[in-house]
Amino acid sequence: MGIRIKRGKIPVGTQLQSFKSSSFQGNELCGLPLFANCSSGGQFPDVDTEKDESDEDELDWFYISMAIGFGLSFWGVCSCLLFKRSWRHAYYRFLDSSWKSLCVKLQIWGGL
Repeated sequence: MGIRIKRGKIPVGTQLQSFKSSSFQGNELCGLPLFANCSSGGQFPDVDTEKDESDEDELDWFYISMAIGFGLSFWGVCSCLLFKRSWRHAYYRFLDSSWKSLCVKLQIWGGL
């Protein structure tokens, strides 16, 4: 999934230069911190920009299922509070007691 660097020059920057040369072994990379010289004349590494269509489909389905899950759970909670009077009263009592508790803690912390 995503973009993979296959070969080329390692970009110069503080993050990549902090790695040891053994971190880059097994790739066709060149430049510091490796001892291999680049023949590309300082160009950026070749990047595999071809993505599988299955990767894009999986990503689309992930966002679609996340939106459906959010909508169902949001309306599930809202409908329970709307139709169940006892749950609604319990929820608002909880919010009220939490608000009062927070105000008391802020007053104590503030050092009235």
